[in-house]
Amino acid sequence: MSNRTLYRMFQETAARCGSSPAFGTRPSRNSGYTYLTYNETAQKVKDLARGLDALGLKRGDTLALLSENRTEWALVDLASHLLGLVIVAPYTTLPAVQAGFIIRDSEARAIIVADKKLLAKVGEFRAETPKLEYVITLDSTLTNGQEVIDFASLFQAAGRSDAELDTLASAVSPDDIATLIYTSGTTGEPKGAMLTHLNLLQTPDAVVEHRIADVGVGDVFLSFLPLSHITERMGYYIALRAGACTTYSLGLSALTEEIQTAVRPTLMLCVPRLWENIYSKAHEGLAKQEPSKRKKIEWGLKVGTAYSEKLRMGKPIGLLLRLQHALADKLILSKIREKTTGGRLRYCVIFLRYWHRTLRRVWTFGDKHYCHQSTGEGARRNRRDATSESGGKNCGRWRDFDARAGAHEGLLSPRRDNGGGY
Repeated sequence: MSNRTLYRMFQETAARCGSSPAFGTRPSRNSGYTYLTYNETAQKVKDLARGLDALGLKRGDTLALLSENRTEWALVDLASHLLGLVIVAPYTTLPAVQAGFIIRDSEARAIIVADKKLLAKVGEFRAETPKLEYVITLDSTLTNGQEVIDFASLFQAAGRSDAELDTLASAVSPDDIATLIYTSGTTGEPKGAMLTHLNLLQTPDAVVEHRIADVGVGDVFLSFLPLSHITERMGYYIALRAGACTTYSLGLSALTEEIQTAVRPTLMLCVPRLWENIYSKAHEGLAKQEPSKRKKIEWGLKVGTAYSEKLRMGKPIGLLLRLQHALADKLILSKIREKTTGGRLRYCVIFLRYWHRTLRRVWTFGDKHYCHQSTGEGARRNRRDATSESGGKNCGRWRDFDARAGAHEGLLSPRRDNGGGY
């Protein structure tokens, strides 16, 4: 793993995969997707960084982002890392009093908001946040001069040349704080976990450099968990590191359609509950099949389970099971994959830390890959105390997650109970 920043990592990918799509989005379920290539993204990032720099934001300043997942989220994130800004992204669902606390505690100088509702939320705490100098909106219809700035205008700002921006980027250290992730505050006021560029690059570098997952150009990452959480942030950085395309979900109401037809992702992060719901619906449909057809499907699932368990345990697969699986996959399993996951899903990462012990069944796609997530949870501080339990740098904690893959492996099979829950 090289000693570099998140922006430098992005530059490396853009140089390698310039013409490949980097981000995809659509405004509604009735619209088509529009994409930005890595080259187009790189130019937009520089233009945005120039605009943020023109506002007077400098290395070490905090920029708040109050928005759902979208392409602009990534542009702001990357432009901030170019300049050495610290990103803080409260959940959009937080009440104004909680969001306001995070903005004040992080000492944010500027905040970017997505829509009218979130702008109104900022209005509730702006008077109590004296260090907040700029409010910027992604919705150009909400601007009113100096009080609220149009996000699009930042791309047109005059300022430093590209070479001068490169100089600013080279001054940012991998040990600089890249983001603050705040705790829920259930045991007191929320605390900000300080994560450096090195912290955040550990997982994407490990996944790509150690071939933990075979991800690269041509892969599609469906982003639907909130980017305010470190989990989805890691997925976004893994896709960026590998040169994959990140496509943004419209939300839970559209998620099933996106998985099965509209996007058909090859990789995604998810919470176990999503797959529990799909698993249950699939088995409800199985119960409604006529007996002869149900018996064939159950045979295919049984074969898929046996095949996947052999792979998972690292045991040899006999010739009979291989032949049975080849037949089951052709006649049954491939059709189930196509119908339920779009047929292209190769990596589905489930974070087992959040898996309740009573939820025993998950989807099994075959080959198992183990990765780690560096959360940096040991580095927490309250800005008002300006203290850190461990110095605040390079103190990430590793947590296991289990990514099950398989373009041709067992599907809809129960995971073996390890006796200890999940």
